Amino acid sequence: MRKSILFLILFILALGFFYCKKDTVDNSFKIGLVTQVVNSGIVQNTIDYNALNRPVKMTKYTVTGYPDGYFTYDYGDDTLIDRIQFCNQQKVLINYTTYLYDTTKRLLTKKYYNIQSGNSILSHSEAFSYNIKSQLINFSDFDSVGNVRYYTMQLYDTLDDPSEVKYYKSDNTYVGSLYFTYDDKPNVFAKYYKSLGLSHPNIKHNITKITSSLTPAGGKVTLNLGTVSFVISLYSSSYEYDINKLPTKEIIVYLDGNQVTETFGYK
Repeated sequence: MRKSILFLILFILALGFFYCKKDTVDNSFKIGLVTQVVNSGIVQNTIDYNALNRPVKMTKYTVTGYPDGYFTYDYGDDTLIDRIQFCNQQKVLINYTTYLYDTTKRLLTKKYYNIQSGNSILSHSEAFSYNIKSQLINFSDFDSVGNVRYYTMQLYDTLDDPSEVKYYKSDNTYVGSLYFTYDDKPNVFAKYYKSLGLSHPNIKHNITKITSSLTPAGGKVTLNLGTVSFVISLYSSSYEYDINKLPTKEIIVYLDGNQVTETFGYK
């Protein structure tokens, strides 16, 4: 469920390169490419890159550690992502995603397609708008015939991370908000998304806490948006970092008392 939150705010991964000189340590931010996420000792996903350090494949794994499908990434001539495809465990293409950008390379629309009987059928689409700092401020989700299913608004903190995400039904009825706090270190997956050519998720730092304007039940809140409903697990996180300020371990304590640990490997 934590990963669903990251997807919802288009926030749900960051990393990069570093170098050191002999007998010196550079304390400025370093960026690394995440290659592996391990959840409570079990590999959750791995990411393969090409010679230009662009992601070409993300493999997902089951809770028992076996491959359970993968995403592949294709790039256009402008180096932006052209489409993302998903295949199931039998390597059968079941859906793919296409993108449209404006002249400043900001993502405008994102369309999801299902493969049915050899034909591509539009499942739903998303639209994005930005403020003068090119931060995502509005996100809308549409059904296959163009009706708005729900939309969100984002507010930012002084470090330019989204601190509040407001959720609305299609009729503009406000449902509730999620609130986010962060550390001051580079986000685990930011470089991964940037190397895809996407304008967002644009989270610069790591989430340390998620709360809500809604009253939780069993450590979770339900965002009932009409035709769409999300159940969000609230939690707090603490991190361990390497000498380059990259997070190597995250300890997640959910509001319901459950605790999990994720570790991160880098290229």
